[in-house]
Amino acid sequence: MKVSVKRVEFGSVRALVSVTIDGIELRGFRVIDKNEGDGPWVHPPTRVIDTAKGKQFFSVVFIEDADKRAAFNQEILDAYTKQCEEETKAL
Repeated sequence: MKVSVKRVEFGSVRALVSVTIDGIELRGFRVIDKNEGDGPWVHPPTRVIDTAKGKQFFSVVFIEDADKRAAFNQEILDAYTKQCEEETKAL
């Protein structure tokens, strides 16, 4: 699995992330950090649909197995942390 991280600063979004697995690229993951002490977390790609009840959000990618989902998210967070450390060292 290859993880590509682009650091950003808008609202609580800290990074935009793409993941490539066996030649299939999944785009639109985000690293979120609301600075509330919980630390960063991964938000999967979502699609917003306007309905009669208002905007509804639907996950585009969902990993059913909780352990696999946690491991997947941790790989993204590890790549994000590594990039942050590398950028700090470059300063």
